[in-house]
Amino acid sequence: MKPISVAIDGPVSAGKSIIGSKVAARLSYLFIDTGLMYRAVAWKIQTNFASKKKWSEMAALSKFEWRNNPSSPTILLDGVDVSEKLFSPDISLLSSQIATNSEIRKSLVKCQHDIAKEGGVVMVGRDIGTVVLPDAPVKVFLTASVDARASRRYQDLKERGINISLDQVKEEMIERDRIDSTRVDSPLKPAEDAVLIDSTTLSIEAVVEKILAYVQTAGLKVHGG
Repeated sequence: MKPISVAIDGPVSAGKSIIGSKVAARLSYLFIDTGLMYRAVAWKIQTNFASKKKWSEMAALSKFEWRNNPSSPTILLDGVDVSEKLFSPDISLLSSQIATNSEIRKSLVKCQHDIAKEGGVVMVGRDIGTVVLPDAPVKVFLTASVDARASRRYQDLKERGINISLDQVKEEMIERDRIDSTRVDSPLKPAEDAVLIDSTTLSIEAVVEKILAYVQTAGLKVHGG
C-alpha cells in the first residue's frame, strides 16, 4: 500500500508540532512542520536586513532540508541548521506577516507539494488540509483555548531562555490568530472534511492516539508506541 499523507492544521501552540512528530514516529513517516519554513524565511530576511521588495525573491531561492529528530524537528535552510533560531517573539510576528505574501506562500507551498508527493509524511501547519494537501485521506484540525495555548507557549519560550511575560505572549498570540485567520491568501480554517480535536484538556498522548485511530480507518497499519 502506498504511504498516505496526514495533514494537521491549527493555531499556534495547539500542539501541532509535538503531536505531529509523535504521530510521524509511530508511522515511520517524515515529519514536516511548515510553520518552521515561514519562520526560517523570516529569520533569513531579518538576518540580511532585507527590504520588503526582496522578500519574495529570498523565499523562492531558499533551500530546505529536514531531519527527523526524536525531541524536535531539525530544519536546514540553505545548508545551515536554523532550528534553534526561530522562536523569538519578533520572528513569530514577522513570520505571520510574510505568510500574508502570496508570492512567498506560492514558493513554499510548491516546496511542500514536492516533499509530500510520494506520501509517507505527516505535515502540520495552517493551510495543509485546505491548500497544500487537500486530498490527504487524514485531516485533523487541532485547537485549544487561548489561555491554554498561551500557557504552553510561555513555558516553551522560558525553556528556550526567552524572557517574556505571560500577558505579552497572550497578546501576541491573539494578534497572530487574527492575522492568520483573516489573511486573504489561505487563511487559517478547518478543511470541510477535517476532524476537529480540542486539546485544551487532553494529554499529548491522548491526542496522538485519536489521530492514529483515524489513520487506521484509512487502512494504514500503526506501529506500537
